[in-house]
Amino acid sequence: MSERSNGGRTLWVARLAPGASVIALSIFIAVMRAEPAKARVAEGLGALVATVEPARVTAFLDAVRGTGPVPCELAARTVEGRNWNGRGSVDGAAADSAARALVYDVVDTGSDATAVPVLQKALGDGDACVRRLAAPLLGRIDEPAAASALLAALRDSRAETRHAAAIGLGYVNRARAVDVQSALVASLGDAEADVRAASAWSLGRRESRGATAPLAAALRDREPRVRRAVAYALGAIEDAAAVVPLTGALREDRDAEVRRAAAWALGQIK
Repeated sequence: MSERSNGGRTLWVARLAPGASVIALSIFIAVMRAEPAKARVAEGLGALVATVEPARVTAFLDAVRGTGPVPCELAARTVEGRNWNGRGSVDGAAADSAARALVYDVVDTGSDATAVPVLQKALGDGDACVRRLAAPLLGRIDEPAAASALLAALRDSRAETRHAAAIGLGYVNRARAVDVQSALVASLGDAEADVRAASAWSLGRRESRGATAPLAAALRDREPRVRRAVAYALGAIEDAAAVVPLTGALREDRDAEVRRAAAWALGQIK
């Protein structure tokens, strides 16, 4: 990111760093999700294995190391499986086939338990983008070892590792989530606001109805960004028990974004 001045206002301009081409290709893959296009991609890649070797995961994370926050966010959206309504198309012949194959393998075919140690270590990486992408990749591995690794990372002494772990726990298969909800609820009291906010977000993503009461209490958190995450989580859970505390936040919270989040959440509750 670089800083520029415009009429007395400060503008932040994103600058693509090395590895950003791989990020752009991940967006290309997300846009080309339609079955005919997906078949064309598969033809170019050849037969894909059922799972991805740890070395491929490592290569993927190394490729995004050092990127700026904007391309990293775009890559994360692809990893997390969010839909993109892209317009137009990208000429496959102009794309780097090796990079495309790497992104396709890691994002679409998934990883198994052999990749857990690599991703667990990446949760504590010094690069924010590596942590950002490792968290959902680890959470999406449908193996007990993955959930255990994330739960262990949530107890790490480093706040950045706990933050990544809290995000990753939002993706753990609910059938394997014996201890996930209680761990995330406990992290609503973490000393770091980013960890508290991420824990609230994950509880919302998991639609953890049993977490309504502690989330409602967290609407009084001292940090507005945490209260916003809590309000959105309560809206995602859609528990009628949250109506009263959300109404209070809508009427009384000093932060306009928190009030907006509370209004949205109330609209989600039937």
